[in-house]
Amino acid sequence: MRTPKAKCITAVLLAVAGFALQQARADVMSILNVGNPDLTGGGNNPPYGTVTVSLSGNTATITFTAAASYLFGGVNAVDVNVNGAFTLGTITDNGAGTFSQDMSGMSNVDGFGDFNLRLNDTDGFGDAASIVSFTITGSWANAASVLAFNSGGGNGGPSDAAAHIFPLDGSKTGFAAETGPFTNVPDGGATAMLLGMALTAVGAVRRFAIT
Repeated sequence: MRTPKAKCITAVLLAVAGFALQQARADVMSILNVGNPDLTGGGNNPPYGTVTVSLSGNTATITFTAAASYLFGGVNAVDVNVNGAFTLGTITDNGAGTFSQDMSGMSNVDGFGDFNLRLNDTDGFGDAASIVSFTITGSWANAASVLAFNSGGGNGGPSDAAAHIFPLDGSKTGFAAETGPFTNVPDGGATAMLLGMALTAVGAVRRFAIT
């Protein structure tokens, strides 16, 4: 018969497993796949980078990662259209500049439609970054619902993310946006691994209790 102590340990292990599984869920990602004429006219072709969104509780982490030949910088360096009310949290990047929120409210980004959260960087290639990440807090059902598509504009759309692209070859800068749906990002088997570890531990406790 399972002892009260064994029951308690089993319950704790299941709770820990449930929490770990929740944290290991997949993120969503989209690709900055549409460039404006300044980019495409200079021979700079997509993809220009990716936008990944993860959600933990009421806090979403949004990460822009530039493709190998590009950086993010200047005015409207990275931009998203957030679904609903939000509060901007910490901003981090791997460049030499400082990224800060454009406080002028909803605004169009180079013909890709209006975005309600835009981050500016000090201008110049020397200040641009290949990775920009920031957190926002709000209320969303899942990571895929954190951002919303706008009505689009003359350069394409609708879009829910855009960026000011700096080509590493020093050619003319331009803007790019993503116009496709988010896709799930696999968690590399972490969920299955955690579930297996939890079940193994529970099994060990049961055997201990029986003996």
